[in-house]
Amino acid sequence: MNFLIYLVNEGLSKFLPFITILIVAKYIDVESFGQLTLYYITLEILTIVINNNIRATTRIDFFQSSKERYIETKSAHNIGSFFLLIFVLVICFFVDIIEYKYMLLLALTAFMRGLAYFVLSNLQCQENAKLYGVYNIIPIALSSLIFLSAILYGYGIESWFYSIFVATLVQFLFIVRYVSNNKLFQISSIYNYRDIYNEFKHGLIFMPQAIGFLVNGATDRLFISMILGNVIVGYYMFVFQLATPIIIFSTVINLYLTPKINRYLKTKDIEHIKKILFKFTILIFLFASINYVAIEFVINYFYYDKYTNSLEYIPYIVIALFLQATYLIYMNIFYYIGKKTFISMLVLILAFVKVIVIFASLSLFKMEGLLIANIILDGLILLFVLVKINKSLKKIGERK
Repeated sequence: MNFLIYLVNEGLSKFLPFITILIVAKYIDVESFGQLTLYYITLEILTIVINNNIRATTRIDFFQSSKERYIETKSAHNIGSFFLLIFVLVICFFVDIIEYKYMLLLALTAFMRGLAYFVLSNLQCQENAKLYGVYNIIPIALSSLIFLSAILYGYGIESWFYSIFVATLVQFLFIVRYVSNNKLFQISSIYNYRDIYNEFKHGLIFMPQAIGFLVNGATDRLFISMILGNVIVGYYMFVFQLATPIIIFSTVINLYLTPKINRYLKTKDIEHIKKILFKFTILIFLFASINYVAIEFVINYFYYDKYTNSLEYIPYIVIALFLQATYLIYMNIFYYIGKKTFISMLVLILAFVKVIVIFASLSLFKMEGLLIANIILDGLILLFVLVKINKSLKKIGERK
């Protein structure tokens, strides 16, 4: 039942922006579409820095700490995020990337996201899918509605900054009420500098991985913009947006599997873990195949005039996202078996290898080189993860 709830909720939470993007793409030019992508990357960077990986630490501490200690440490983490917000706002004042008023909105949005991520991760670990779904859908539905309305009424893509801020603020108010009712925050933690510092370090353990995933997701767009221009970014990202249901489906599986795999690892039920992972890998493959057909249909019948150049990118992007979706599911096992630092450093190293390869492939072979390089690199990551996890699970099984 929880899987169906997660599926519907995550489906809606990604379907609404998906539909919004499809409609917005009709009203803005390809270059503006590419620019909007770069704004989103900026928000993701600020979110990673300010909330300091609270989702990852929550999912671990929920199972490994006492309730009292869990609340103390997560309170300290959120207080630390406030200090990081102040630091970021000061830095942004001297860095002229995006107009400061927009950077202020993005930074505040990133901070509010942090508390929401804590509560959502807490609900996930409790397997409270219904409440998770309500809190998760609020900012997504509101931001999609506000942004779409603004575009239809003739406002520019800058309206996205206001839509994401207002929607996240509404979610934040609901989250604060939940935290207060369930006593999930201790104001006294503001004086506990040791916990704040320790939580800062705890979050930093996952920072290489967070940066690595961001580099994986953003490097191609940034380099395309630098080398080939925002128009090509627009073509590329239009297909990428249409292929995001593959990652959505993988996210749903992750939400469903995380608590279950943790419990199977506790009981050392290795065979069950292997079977369930294999089953969901096949499921992702089938979903990716259907998504491929759907993307070709949408572009050919609804966006052919404006995005015809995007058609050649479809198979490459779908294959790469299938590989990513698969290794992201398998990587969850590393967190529970005490290999957090290992996987974080692995992802970071691979990400910087990807930076070099993507820059070289784009410079030498343009888009075709980039698309092929993405598939090769993601395939190698998946292969390495599968080999490493198989060895780790075998060791755990031998200790049974």
